[in-house]
Amino acid sequence: MVQTSAHSPIEYDGTRVIPTIVYHLAIRIPEARSLILEELKHDPDIFHHSMEKQLKSLVTDPIMHLKMNGDLLTPCLVIIDGLDECNSTDIQLRIIKAIAGIAVSQPLQLRILIASRPEHEIQKTFDLPLVINISTRLTLDWKYHPDQDIKTYLLDGFNIIK
Repeated sequence: MVQTSAHSPIEYDGTRVIPTIVYHLAIRIPEARSLILEELKHDPDIFHHSMEKQLKSLVTDPIMHLKMNGDLLTPCLVIIDGLDECNSTDIQLRIIKAIAGIAVSQPLQLRILIASRPEHEIQKTFDLPLVINISTRLTLDWKYHPDQDIKTYLLDGFNIIK
């Protein structure tokens, strides 16, 4: 699992989301590290390219390589938490569209969970044909009884501590 969060002050502008995903991928999947480093040596300016290019070259290509070689047996999970907290709506939308574009262009051994408040522009972007056809939306509101889920989680945790 790779997790990035907008809660870090250096990531509020959104431009470091992809590099943060790449960093965590390299740390969590050591087999991917050499592939990522090879690409960075080949193209040291990669982080000045489009988000789509960054994702393809530094995330999906290494994952696909590992999958084809049998070095990666299960899909990776990337969690992007707090997308709505990014200072720039434009960057928020570019992140969503970049992820969708990569997902449409090649089969992924990658699952991406984006947690966000339902800001209007973010909702509109998830309604675009490119995005809506490859995504699932789950609205967490009171009809899901979050209090019961929290209670269950805490009681299970306390039972483990006993």
